[in-house]
Amino acid sequence: MIKPYSKDKKKVFISFVSADAKLAKALRSFIIKKFKGKIGVYLPSRKMQLNQFSNAKLRTYLEKSHAVIALMTANSLDQPWLYMDWKSQGLSGEGLYILQTEELRLLRTDFKQPFESAVINDTNSFTAFVRKFSGAFLGDDYPAPLDEVKLFRYQVARVMSEMADDKVRC
Repeated sequence: MIKPYSKDKKKVFISFVSADAKLAKALRSFIIKKFKGKIGVYLPSRKMQLNQFSNAKLRTYLEKSHAVIALMTANSLDQPWLYMDWKSQGLSGEGLYILQTEELRLLRTDFKQPFESAVINDTNSFTAFVRKFSGAFLGDDYPAPLDEVKLFRYQVARVMSEMADDKVRC
């Protein structure tokens, strides 16, 4: 069962493809630890992503979110998931944070409307991402301690390596 968001917290929805679940979980852990419970994080399960009857629940969580962080990797690049989620809600690119892995190097012009106004960073510039996100989202500047950023970047590198190993085995 899905627990509803707490009414007194800012809420963020992490949008990702199932192949990037480990990376999404690492991001959720970072946000929970970094912002000390000030932000509620919704990370849909693989089961919910695959279950068409859960679409209404996913849309409800998306609508209740103050922001969406979309994880973009080589796994998700050719998938229509982000555009479909966003267009189905009639939302603008405002409140969308795109966090791409380093190998993509996409530019703002590579995205279709309404995503030109999204905040786009890669995992290599994660400190800048955290500052933009926390400043806009919480109205405060929460400078990310260097050790936390290094730990997250290490986790991203490890997860990406594991995902590459899994592809080789298949």
